[in-house]
Formats: sequence, C-alpha cells, structure tokens
Amino acid sequence: MKPLHLYALLALFILFWLLLYKPYEFLGSKTKEPAIALKDFFYSELDERGERLAMRARQGVYEQKSFKVQKPTVQNNSGETLSADLGYYYDHILRLQGNVRYVGKEYRFTTRRAIYDTAAQKLTVPTPFELRGPNLLVRGRKLYYFKKIGKIEAFDIDAKADVK
Repeated sequence: MKPLHLYALLALFILFWLLLYKPYEFLGSKTKEPAIALKDFFYSELDERGERLAMRARQGVYEQKSFKVQKPTVQNNSGETLSADLGYYYDHILRLQGNVRYVGKEYRFTTRRAIYDTAAQKLTVPTPFELRGPNLLVRGRKLYYFKKIGKIEAFDIDAKADVK
C-alpha cells in the first residue's frame, strides 16, 4: 500500500469520525439553573374575566412556565384562603402538599394534599381530610369543591353535627 493511499484512508476515517461522533460539540452542564429565584413574593395571574390567581409565597423558583413555591397562600376577593407547605404551579393547576389548609366564610378544612384548577375553580382533595364548620365536623377519604357553584362532594365520610 502506498503512503498516499494510507494518508487518504486516514483522512477519510478522521472525517467520518468527526461527522458521526461530533467530539467537538459542547454539551454544557447537566444541572439546570433556575430561571428566577424569588423570596417573599406576590404572583397574580389575569385572564379575560379578571383575576384568576393571587398567590403569596415565602420563596419560589420560576422555571419554564412553572413555579415551585414554599409556603404558598392563595387568596381571593371574598377572603377565602388556601395554603400549604409546598406548591407546584403549571398550566393553571396548583398542586399543594403538606399541611394544606382551606379557610372559607362558612367552613375550613385540612388535608395533606390538594389540587386546585384555577381555570375551572375546582379544588380536589385526594387524601383524607377534616372539614369543620359551625356545629359540624366531617372526616372523609376524598373531597371535591366546586367554587363557582359552591358545591362540595365528599366520599366515605364520618360526620358529626350539633343540632340545636
């Protein structure tokens, strides 16, 4: 084999190696840095009808159209509040975890997890809950609260009411 053929074969090998395996491409860091880190902030989201979500939180990270927040509190114009230890908000869905509390005008409840759909104004509680109202105590396995129509659906409940 002539040296010219050997050099041509070697050059062809290097060319294909560079094209197929791309050793020159920089892959960057594998850890993501948060887009925005926030402390003690207020977040409000508006739609065509007005305010949809008003949330305060102790700290949070906004990244790729989603929030991960600590100690979120959601409050509406009528004074109802929904709070938890941790929350994830993405695409009009707020997922709450740890010591979830809802306080309304007539009643309040506590649970470990809840999902609030801000577009449909529906609160889903997939874990056991305790609901308290005037002369009322309800414990159950699962709860749905439809805020638009003021309707609550609760499953596998044990209720105690003081009737006067």
